[in-house]
This record gives sequence, C-alpha cells and structure tokens, in this order.
Amino acid sequence: MSAKTIYMTPVPRWTFGAYTFSNGVSIVPRPDVDALRLTSFASLSQHEVDEIKRSVFWMAIECPRETPFPEKREKVRTLLNTVYSIQIVSPTGWSGVIAGLGENIDAQFDHLDQFLFCAPSKLATGLDQSDLNTISKIVDGVHEAFRRKIVRIQTPAQLLIQGQQTRQYYISLLLWTIALDALMAAASEEAFSARLTAFIGRDEYIFPEDKLGFQAEYKVGDVVKDIYVLRGILAHGNQIPEKFWKEDVGFKIADRRYGIRLDPWSDWSYAAVLAECSLFLLCATLRKILLKPSFMNIVGTSSWESYLESLIK
Repeated sequence: MSAKTIYMTPVPRWTFGAYTFSNGVSIVPRPDVDALRLTSFASLSQHEVDEIKRSVFWMAIECPRETPFPEKREKVRTLLNTVYSIQIVSPTGWSGVIAGLGENIDAQFDHLDQFLFCAPSKLATGLDQSDLNTISKIVDGVHEAFRRKIVRIQTPAQLLIQGQQTRQYYISLLLWTIALDALMAAASEEAFSARLTAFIGRDEYIFPEDKLGFQAEYKVGDVVKDIYVLRGILAHGNQIPEKFWKEDVGFKIADRRYGIRLDPWSDWSYAAVLAECSLFLLCATLRKILLKPSFMNIVGTSSWESYLESLIK
C-alpha cells in the first residue's frame, strides 16, 4: 500500500522527458491512468477521459498520506502554479484535471479539482521552441511571485488561464488585455501603448516563428492601440465598431524562406486576430519579467511604473 498521495495533471506537448523543478513538481512518464480514478470527474465524457489517458507526460507533486489538509491544498496550488508557468512559456492548453494517485484517495478530502478546459492556441509552437533552463526559470519566477504575493504577476497569470477557458475571443481579449494593463501599470490607451511597445519593442513580431520558417506578420506596434481600444469598448458595453467584426480579414502568415504568404484562417475577424495577439503579448511580457531578477524585485512596487516610463523616448 502506498504511504503517499501524488497529485497529477497531464502536460500537453512536453518533449523533454522526465524532469524535476525546484518547487518540487516533477514531469513523469504516463502513470497507471486507470488508478487515477478519472471517472470520478462526473463532467468528463468518455472521449475526454480517453484523451487524457493518452497524455505521454504528466506533472506530479507528492506528499505523505497523513499530511494535513491545508498542506495538501498548498501542494495542489503549487501544481497549479506550474501549470500557469507552462502556459506562459507556450499556450498549449490544459485539460483542467488534477487527479490523485495513492491509497484511499477521496476526491473531497484530497481536494482533487477539475477546472475548465483551457483551449490551446492555434499559434502555439510548442514547448520545444524553448529550453529546460528557460522553462525552469519561469517556473521558479511564478512560484516566487505567488510566495511573495506579487499581485502584479499573480493576477495576470490567473487571467491568462481564465482567458483560455472562455472559448469566446471577445471575453478572452478582455481578460488578457486587463492582465497586460496591470503589468504595464497603465490607466489610459496612451500609457498602455507607449509602455508596452517600449517594453517589448515596437517592431518585434508578436508570434514566434515556427520550425518550418513560417512567421505571423503582426508586430507589436501594428496592433497594440487597437487591442486597448477594443478592450475599452468591451469593458464598457459599448457598440463594437464594424472594423473589428464585419469583414473576414484572415490571419496573415509568411513563409520567410520563399516569400510566400499564407492565410490559414481566412474567416477570422479582426477582433479574433487581436485576441490572439493579446494572448501572445501577455505571455511575452510575463516571460520577460519572470526571467529577469531585477524586474522581479521592482514589479510589485511603485518603482516599476517609473521604470516603464523611463523606457519611453
């Protein structure tokens, strides 16, 4: 009989093999999924259960069976914070299921959770576009932000996941842009646009180039103002101008090797394009902050706004 409980959740598109992060969370090969009692999650269809069971790698954290409930709950939170971290690296989606493996698992006592499914972005190039060192630093940064209660990191990380859960791109854009607004400490379109373009770079591509050389054509300076304008319209319940929804503008991607332009999602509205842009801008902003200790030292203080202002030329 097992003397410990292991809380687990699948990790989509993980290609690095087994690994352990410094916060105690490990990436492990697929466990005995039949022992995870996935059928105890009543809202999961059999198809969803089968999809989860096929996950090759799982995120896991363990604790002794006799661990008090508050400490078990903290273990689950650590696992969830690591899920946030992985989505910040690349928004590849998440099943929303945290299951338990061990002796006498009780869903209520052990606080097994089923969160809403997080849809993957069609533009997510996968975790293999990064490296283990970078991913580990982001996991450490998120863990530190929640330990120190740095709200300016905590809230955007949570809004990132919540935006993936909505499956409605207007609401997703609203949540992701609120998160960006918090990170930029902005209270106006002018401050938001100026600080974000200065922090990320006006001419930086928003989306990563994939391994085959395809590059989405959108740059930070091209869309940042419209993102904030649409956010304001949605937040105040105003009528959405036709330019955001009336025409199918598609999504423009170029093959940089041969100079060929592609439009794989020709039925996308401009609002749908802006929603994807806001997601990847949020991930890029969080990554940049989390990977630099000097930013982590000031992001939760009044010095952060002064730093952002100093970037504006």
